Amino acid sequence: MFVELFPILSRNDLHSSKFLVLSPLLEEKLAIYVDIIKARLTKEDLEFTSNSLHSYLFDLRLEVFRAIDSRKGLHQVLSNEKTNSLDIAKEIHEVLDDIASEKEKASHIPFNQNLASLLKDYQSISDLVLVKAIQDPNTIIPIDISKMHMSYEALRYIEALSSSFTYVRKMIDASLNFEFGLFVLDLLANNDIITKKDQIEQEINPFTKNALCEYGTYAILSNLWNPTSTQLDQPFFNKMKIKASIISSESGNTKTFSMNQLKQLTAS
Repeated sequence: MFVELFPILSRNDLHSSKFLVLSPLLEEKLAIYVDIIKARLTKEDLEFTSNSLHSYLFDLRLEVFRAIDSRKGLHQVLSNEKTNSLDIAKEIHEVLDDIASEKEKASHIPFNQNLASLLKDYQSISDLVLVKAIQDPNTIIPIDISKMHMSYEALRYIEALSSSFTYVRKMIDASLNFEFGLFVLDLLANNDIITKKDQIEQEINPFTKNALCEYGTYAILSNLWNPTSTQLDQPFFNKMKIKASIISSESGNTKTFSMNQLKQLTAS
């Protein structure tokens, strides 16, 4: 269940031979996903389009991870039960760090500089989430799912059986929105979106950043991550902590936050 928490990045990244080898069937499914995105964005906004594709992207994400060559790092690490959790986090970090570095090098391409920054912020959360998830699997799913076929629809079923899974499910939804944003940024960088291009260019960075904020917020509420003191010095991460406190307070779990945090929230 761990891999479902992590975006598979964008279309171009998936075609990197260092990451995985795509089968013809997976190539087709990936192409279908991209075509649906472009078609729906002609009539709908980013949020509606992303939400309508959660199930497809979640299943695609699973298939991509299954397709990763077992000789090339990530899949081998994820499938090795004897591997230390810190080694797993390190392996995933290295894969994402390489991609983020490539984005920075190609900063002359529109959106790549912002994308590199988003990936680094995402890494700083996901590395810690993965370690916590592996150390305490019950934090992710508090019920036995060994005989369950995992799919996006199954997440709702798990949530119905255990309300404690709600925040995890929302965290996964946020990761799917973040991943969708990466796909759209990739399409824009390759001039593959023509209809409503100017509008989408203006909205995609705030959309993707908000999805990442939601991911961090629900990771906190799921007890899978807590911002470090260094992260809390940054307004973006501090906002996640404040949002988590507000949601927790509204749900009846009283949490306190400082006046400085409230001022920062008001200013954000």
